[in-house]
Amino acid sequence: MARYIEMIYLGKSGDGHKTGVGVEFETNDATTKAFEQSRCHDMDINEALFIMDLHEDDETMVDSIAVSAKSFTEITGEPVLSEAEYAEFDNNYWAGARALFKAA
Repeated sequence: MARYIEMIYLGKSGDGHKTGVGVEFETNDATTKAFEQSRCHDMDINEALFIMDLHEDDETMVDSIAVSAKSFTEITGEPVLSEAEYAEFDNNYWAGARALFKAA
């Protein structure tokens, strides 16, 4: 696994939910370049609906860009879902992770 980008839904509560939307390019440089090209969408975190995180392959966060719903769709090509849909995805993700941990 290499450096990757992940989109997190902040919603009105700011709790943060995994969206299942992200990308990993063939090289770390290509991933970083794509992240930096999205920096023009950066906005005040208090106004943002999403945060775009750049991670190292060991899951260490390198940098973040706060973005609007419009920017989320422009950057990812994905529609914005409801807070309930992101919360459900997030809950399912963590339930699966806990199950894997317990099985190990």
